[in-house]
Amino acid sequence: MVKANTYPLFTGLGVLTSEGAQPVVTLKVTLVGKTSVTVSAVTGPDESFKAHDITVDQKTARLEFKSADTTYRVRLFREPDGLWLSSFKTDLPVEALRSLAKEGDKINHPESLVAYALGDSAYIVGLVYANDSGRYVRTDGDWVGLSPTDETHQDMEAIFIDPEKAQAFIEQYDKNFVTVSDAEQYESAEPDTEDSESDNNSDE
Repeated sequence: MVKANTYPLFTGLGVLTSEGAQPVVTLKVTLVGKTSVTVSAVTGPDESFKAHDITVDQKTARLEFKSADTTYRVRLFREPDGLWLSSFKTDLPVEALRSLAKEGDKINHPESLVAYALGDSAYIVGLVYANDSGRYVRTDGDWVGLSPTDETHQDMEAIFIDPEKAQAFIEQYDKNFVTVSDAEQYESAEPDTEDSESDNNSDE
C-alpha cells in the first residue's frame, strides 16, 4: 500500500476556529494526500477533515480550509484568547497564553490573580496575574510584564481573587480605586497554596 504524501500546513501552537464552535488549541495541522487535513489538538481530540479550498497566508501565519459547509481557520494566539483559555477569563499577553497551552491531552492552568494592599492603606495598590511565563501587573487596562527580580509586592497583603469573580473584579479595578474591603468580596475561598508560594518566591 502506498503511503499518502504529507505536508505541514501549520506547525507550533495555534488556535482552530469555526463558526459556533469552541476554539481548539492545536499543535500541528497536516495535509495528507490532496484532500485530507489532520489536526493534532492540545485541547480536545485529534480530528481529520475532508477539505477543499485550502489557503495558507505566510505573512500572517494563517490557514483556512473548508470541509462540507464549514470554514475552519487556524491562527496564532491573540490576547483576547485569554477570555476562553484562562480560568480568569481575561485578555492576556501572548506569552502568557502560550504558557497555558501545553502539549498533552488537556490545558494546564497553573495561574493566579492577586490583589495587593499596603498595611496602612484602605485601597488596593496593585493587581498581578501570574503563570509559568512570569508575572504581569495591571496598568491602565493592560497587563505589563514584571521583571523576575521585581520586589514591589513582596511584603504586601495578598488577596487571591476567585476565578469565577475575576472578570467583574478586573473591570472594577480598571474603572476606579478599589478598597480592601471591596476586594475581599472577590476573594477566593481556598487560595491555591502552591501558586501563592510560587508567586512569593519568584523574587528570590
